Parts: sequence; C-alpha cells; structure tokens
Amino acid sequence: MIDTRYGCGPESCILSDTSPERIKSILGCQGDTAIKYIEGLAKKEGIHTERWIVEGHPAEEIMRLAEDLSVDLIIMGTLGSSGIERFLLGSVADRVIRNSRIPVLTVRK
Repeated sequence: MIDTRYGCGPESCILSDTSPERIKSILGCQGDTAIKYIEGLAKKEGIHTERWIVEGHPAEEIMRLAEDLSVDLIIMGTLGSSGIERFLLGSVADRVIRNSRIPVLTVRK
C-alpha cells in the first residue's frame, strides 16, 4: 500500500522531512506513477502485465524475480545517465546487464 499523505506532485520532492518513512512514501508514489504509465501503454497494445513490488537491492531483486519466474527476457528502461551522475547513483540496468544469466533488453528514455 502506497502512503499518499505526502502527495506525489512536485511539492513532494522538497525534502524538509528526510525521514525514512517520507522518502519511502515519495519513492513508492513515484514508482506507482511510473508503473501505471507502463501498464497503460501495454494495455493499449493488448499486452498483459503483472505487477510485483519487492524490497531490497533493485538489481538483485530484478534478477532474483526473473529467475524465480523463469522469464526468457528482462526488459528495462534506462535514463541514459552518464558521467558523475552515473558514478554517484550507479545504474540498476547496468548491474542487471552485467550480472544476469537471463538476456536483458534496455530501452533508453
């Protein structure tokens, strides 16, 4: 369940409250918005989607879930970060590409 008491709009990015609960709420809300967008695109194309929400290290959880579900292909979006931003934040897609036993297709935003 997404905690929406802080909202999802631009105002939610002003972090006067940096508690773990606030940050988790904001990230959950933004993630839910992104998932709904992708589900909408898939629905328009007649593609069935399923949603799993797990906690942990993103790359590790993506690979674990893909193996548990015996998927044939992992498809991931990328933001195309480079330079210092990529160095500081890391890249989930990069980690999955480098470590997955399952083929990975990336789509750049």
